[in-house]
Amino acid sequence: MSLLLMSADGYRGQIELYSNKVVIKRKGIMAFFQYGLKGDKEIVLKSITAVQFKKPNFLTYGYIQIAFSGSPESKKGYFNAFKDENTVMFRPKHLTKFIAIKEKIQELIG
Repeated sequence: MSLLLMSADGYRGQIELYSNKVVIKRKGIMAFFQYGLKGDKEIVLKSITAVQFKKPNFLTYGYIQIAFSGSPESKKGYFNAFKDENTVMFRPKHLTKFIAIKEKIQELIG
């Protein structure tokens, strides 16, 4: 059984960290236009190979990107993160929550 440990609302997406997986959700009309009807994405913690993280600043959003076995990891920078289904963008006011999630994921995957 999965236990919800943490969650955070981002820009056009949400992230939930469970005891055994990460779930990326897309809710709202803007998320629909960008990602379509893909639904929730579940990533088992055991398969996560990296967590990329960029802090927001006064001009840009921040993002957390989950890389896992078999996923096409985007290394093309900030603007491609907007389109990546394994990425959740966030505003500066949510930085603390996203840092906590990143650190907890890294702790759990060892």
